[in-house]
Amino acid sequence: TRGLKRLAELEARVEELTAQVKAGNLELLEECAEACLEFAEARKAGARERVRLDITTSTGKEGEAPRTTKAKAPAAAESYKPHDPEAPPKGPHGAAVKFATGAIVKYITVDLVGFIQINSSFTNQMPEIAWPSSFESISDAMRSAFNVGFASQLGSIDCLVPTTYCDRVLNIMLGYFGFLFGMPLFLAVLKYGCKTDPQKIAALFDISTKFWSVISIFIHPPLTNFVVYNMLCQNFPSGDAAYDDIKVLRADKALGCGTDTVCTGTAAVFLPLFTFGLPIGLLCWMRHGFSEPGRKHIRQQMGGDEEKVKAEIARYHARFGFFTLKYEAWYWWYEMFEMFRKLLLTSLGAAIVSGDKPYSQLLIKIAISFVFLVFFVRHSPFAASEVDIIVVTTQTSTLLTLMYALLIKIDFFEQESISQTTMATGMMIIQTVPVVIALGVMVWLMRSLFGDMVDEKAQAIHERSKRLSRQMSRSVKGAANTVSRRRIRTTETKVA
Repeated sequence: TRGLKRLAELEARVEELTAQVKAGNLELLEECAEACLEFAEARKAGARERVRLDITTSTGKEGEAPRTTKAKAPAAAESYKPHDPEAPPKGPHGAAVKFATGAIVKYITVDLVGFIQINSSFTNQMPEIAWPSSFESISDAMRSAFNVGFASQLGSIDCLVPTTYCDRVLNIMLGYFGFLFGMPLFLAVLKYGCKTDPQKIAALFDISTKFWSVISIFIHPPLTNFVVYNMLCQNFPSGDAAYDDIKVLRADKALGCGTDTVCTGTAAVFLPLFTFGLPIGLLCWMRHGFSEPGRKHIRQQMGGDEEKVKAEIARYHARFGFFTLKYEAWYWWYEMFEMFRKLLLTSLGAAIVSGDKPYSQLLIKIAISFVFLVFFVRHSPFAASEVDIIVVTTQTSTLLTLMYALLIKIDFFEQESISQTTMATGMMIIQTVPVVIALGVMVWLMRSLFGDMVDEKAQAIHERSKRLSRQMSRSVKGAANTVSRRRIRTTETKVA
């Protein structure tokens, strides 16, 4: 939207200077030439940005923008057309609507879900901290919904399968991999059994890959959390010194630490296969379609046929565009980096300092959160600065939550005579600020995207009302003149 406004301003300036030069003001000839060159460069930059965002059907020969180029504004989808004052007002074009839908529905929602997944896991990972009861109850509800906590709390099913924590985690992971392998099996049946058209199979493969990758990235942190908790142990909480040396599983105190083969086997298989294998596999797969070496390899495979190269790159955008198009071209890998951050804050942070060491775990998580926040602020990888603002807010809220927990642990609020109500209110403010800012940014985006349409419609209504006023004025004047002429004729007739 901002790019279109800039183009309109440049076009108006070029037209104005051209008119003055044609009128004989040759002193403005050089300035007119510079304005024309600036307008041409702006149009080229807009075309490159449209190619980079893959909003048009062609992805272009070089799909990546230079790393030094930081185009933060949403790009346009259609070729720029000069504004026609006589044309009827139109709404925002397809690119703006598409970007708004992505920014509002996808980008902001995905970041808020990740924020909830991380912050709601703290009360479960650090039960030694006296969290405010309101924050703890909300975290339990959010964890059950967004961290798939309900999957390990399905009730008693002793008649079918064992009900220990490790057995349930094993069933969850087997269910996920059954879902994962169901996609290629279904496509194989279509290809060899039903003899389906290869083009339809390819399109279905791209759609199913997108669906599978979205589901996998969302559930990766909670499922990893389940697997990691198969190894986390603590001292048996009996209160008797004679049992202090007994280690039990933190998630299921009926199981001894390291004694159950299902626990150790599940962790040994799914930690390398799922926890680390999934993000590494996705990163390598995405590299072929979004990195420059990967595209060169595609170009070699296709024998230099640019049409085939564009079609293949478009397929990669169809599969992984949900996670890559929201970032600048060079940061196509950032979603995997974000997965690593969630992994450290939700699972591995507790695994690194397992047992009864809340201070160490808190300090490690504060350090992790601070490092990732500094990295994000330094690079600002999102293509839209509005989403950068929201992500900075959510990551800052996560850091403040951990620091708040440290203050609770060292009894800062008790020593400062701060009431529990005030402490709980402060914690809830930290959690709600990102949501409020996200709603504000969404409203601002809607206003910026559809404001032009509203302004154009208002202008059209104003012009229409002016035309109606002129017509009514002419009609009233005509009627008054007619009445006046009739009166004059009548008077003349009487005089005669």
